[in-house]
Amino acid sequence: MVGPTNASASAMVSLDQAFHSSVATSQALMKGQASLVNTGFDGIDKILAMMPGDLILLAARPSVGKSALSMNIATNVARAGKRVLVFNLEMSLHQLTTRIIAGYGEVAANRMLRGSVSIQEIGRMVQICGDNNEWAQRVRILAVSYT
Repeated sequence: MVGPTNASASAMVSLDQAFHSSVATSQALMKGQASLVNTGFDGIDKILAMMPGDLILLAARPSVGKSALSMNIATNVARAGKRVLVFNLEMSLHQLTTRIIAGYGEVAANRMLRGSVSIQEIGRMVQICGDNNEWAQRVRILAVSYT
């Protein structure tokens, strides 16, 4: 089986080995030799000690901003130079990316989704896509919408 070249698999280890690894990671963080992944939201960063490779699940009632928050975190992490993988089971890829572009381009997402934007707004949207190309390449999205 062929997998991603940068993927890593965890080997079975004893709890004793895991203890030593955890202590070594804490020491590296303390000495500044390792760092946590910042979400771009200080309040969340104080609660959540996110490290590279972590799987974070964001769950809540419908229409409370989960997708908006997750995409803001994803873009902040990517802008900081990290790679991000996003799974979204509520919105289509078009809906997610429209919200990102709308946020950066100061264009109403609902107008973008309906196609009722001006020529000037289209220009801003195109510029946003070009300006953010470098960090946007570090974000991968799997969006599954049930329509």
